[in-house]
Amino acid sequence: SWKAGDELLSDFSNILCESLPESLVFRVFGDDFVAISKEQIDLTEVRKNLDEILKSKDVSYRVNNIDLSSVNIDKITQIENI
Repeated sequence: SWKAGDELLSDFSNILCESLPESLVFRVFGDDFVAISKEQIDLTEVRKNLDEILKSKDVSYRVNNIDLSSVNIDKITQIENI
């Protein structure tokens, strides 16, 4: 249901924000989130927490680490292609 999906996105977002307090975390598309940090992010704990809330759901996620100094992003829509 829409409500369950909204709750899951909210939980997902909360975990990202709580796990990455020094990062900027925002939702860029329907179910895509971006975290920007000055330093390399260790995603071990983040993945563990996300796996915990998603274990009973038929949902998958993908994580990419990107060095923003090595790519040229002029528009938010380019993030999807990285």
